[in-house]
Amino acid sequence: MYFYLLQIILTKSQNFREISESESCLDHMEFKSGVDPIKMSKLYSKNPSFNLKCNNSSNIKPAHRKNNLREVIASAVKKKKYRLFGGSFPGPTIIYPPIGPIVDLVSASGDKMTTDIHTVIASQLLVINTAITNYSTNTSVKVTETISKGVANLKYDIGDSFNQVYTALATDINTIINTASTSSQTNISTANAQLLTDLQATFATASNATEAAVASMGTTIITGVDQLITSSGTDLYNQIESILADTTNTSPIMPQLKFLDPSSIQNSITTEATNLSNTINNLMHSAQRSMDILISNSVAGQVTSETTALSSIEIDVKAAITIRVNQLLADLQTKITIDTAQMRTDVDALINKNIATLTTAVNTSLTVINTGIEKTVTTTSAQTIKDVQAAIIADGNFMKDQLRIIFATT
Repeated sequence: MYFYLLQIILTKSQNFREISESESCLDHMEFKSGVDPIKMSKLYSKNPSFNLKCNNSSNIKPAHRKNNLREVIASAVKKKKYRLFGGSFPGPTIIYPPIGPIVDLVSASGDKMTTDIHTVIASQLLVINTAITNYSTNTSVKVTETISKGVANLKYDIGDSFNQVYTALATDINTIINTASTSSQTNISTANAQLLTDLQATFATASNATEAAVASMGTTIITGVDQLITSSGTDLYNQIESILADTTNTSPIMPQLKFLDPSSIQNSITTEATNLSNTINNLMHSAQRSMDILISNSVAGQVTSETTALSSIEIDVKAAITIRVNQLLADLQTKITIDTAQMRTDVDALINKNIATLTTAVNTSLTVINTGIEKTVTTTSAQTIKDVQAAIIADGNFMKDQLRIIFATT
């Protein structure tokens, strides 16, 4: 409003050309009291040709000029460019400072804020990725060692069970054959020795196949667990990246994250243990059938007197084999259950420990991201406000300097 009033006053001065020099010409002008003789003399001295004119027509009524100031103000407000003087009296023009530099300051601060936030997130995502990679690698190595140890224990226990059962079976067969030999007065020791050798070979074949099945189970478990650990690490990183990229997700990140569930690994071990039990069961029943065939062939291959003696014990020997095979299967199932349970316990403890370490690392990085974003926003905003304030003050000083010059020369 200060500038508007200034312009109105100076615009009024242009109309003095059309007013007479008579003092009475100011009778109906609102600015009469504002024009004193001293200022009038200054106008004459600066512009000798300056001539105030006045129309003293009695037809002009005071009412015609009553709202003149209001009209002039309204006219001045409507103008797009505010000049201090009209075209008939050229003078200085107020140059308003452009808004562009301030807009540029705000825009630049936004770009800087975006860059700084991106830098914080990218650097901590790298830290998280390293933590996940270390977790996956270390956990896989430790789990492999744990499972391998469990498999080795299982192999030993299975081999021990085979030896114990075969020893018991050999004792059973020797007792049966010796009893039959005494009763029949027939020397069947040679046939007995050969039969035991054949049965032992069959047992050894079944034992080796069982150990191979255990080793295969271990490899399958290790491969499956390694894939679970690796995929869970990758999935965890993708979760974090996706949440950070979702600007609509304002919830805390940690509660949203899904880490590796140890039960998935336990289920994997349990499944493979069940498969192993089924494999061993099939192997032993196959071995039993082979031993039954061996007994039948052994009886058929002897001379008449020996055949008669062996025939009398064939049923007993087969029954003894059935008993010992069932005993072996039960014993093996117990060993598998115990050893794989220990394997699950060890793996579970290891994974929980490593997940706790990973959780701490991820939580630390997310805290750094949150703190970094808050610091960036606070610092950048404060600096932007400071810069904009300085720019506004500079613009104000620029305007003041113009006004000082204008009033000093008019």
